[in-house]
Amino acid sequence: MWNRKFVKTQGKFCFKNNYWYCVLATLLSFILALTGTVIMSPEQRDSLTDEIETVALGNEELVVALGVIFSILGFVILINIIISIFIYNPVKAGLARFFLVNQYRKGDFSEIGYGFTHNYFEMVFGYFLRDILIMIGFLLFFVPGLILCYSYRFVPYILVDDPYISATDALKKSRQMMNGQKWNAFLFDLSFIPWYLLSFITIGFAQLFFVSPYKSNADAQLYCTLKNAYIANYYNQMNNQNFRQNTNYPA
Repeated sequence: MWNRKFVKTQGKFCFKNNYWYCVLATLLSFILALTGTVIMSPEQRDSLTDEIETVALGNEELVVALGVIFSILGFVILINIIISIFIYNPVKAGLARFFLVNQYRKGDFSEIGYGFTHNYFEMVFGYFLRDILIMIGFLLFFVPGLILCYSYRFVPYILVDDPYISATDALKKSRQMMNGQKWNAFLFDLSFIPWYLLSFITIGFAQLFFVSPYKSNADAQLYCTLKNAYIANYYNQMNNQNFRQNTNYPA
């Protein structure tokens, strides 16, 4: 059983040991989050405005206007999804790699390009599968979606920790690592609520300069902790199996 306080303390230490690089990595993640939303150019917005104004012209014009509006929206959303899958997600993988490496030594910004240079297509496919499964879970009901979020919590770290693992194996390994750990991980996340309140009070400044980089390091440390427990459990099972196979019990 892992200790929540220990994991957070280790994460905070790794964060403070490489403070400004962690803050810059967090800033990059904020930029990705902002640009990852549907963004229209001024020309597209003007076009939509013009089409909406034609509503008053009559039913025929309304149908045409709505068709153009939905076509533009669909095209923008499609482009955004493609960019997110093939560019943003590998960058997110690189950020996960940065914070993972930072648990062992000072992370360097060169790690952020890791998603493009190591096992690129498996990383893209892994993120895609994870997001699709979680989305299906939330469409079914909120609780299944939340459970799947925690089941596949470690997929980004597994993909950047093992450059040869397949996307499906990464999802499987994450489920195994989180087996029996979801509730504890949920409580771990809840323990950061006071810090989020501080971020709200400081209009986001505390979020950028302390809370997010601290949480990212703590998340990476949690992965390291459960990974070590997973490996230890695996070898214990193998040793027990070999012991039973090599032991001759009397009849």
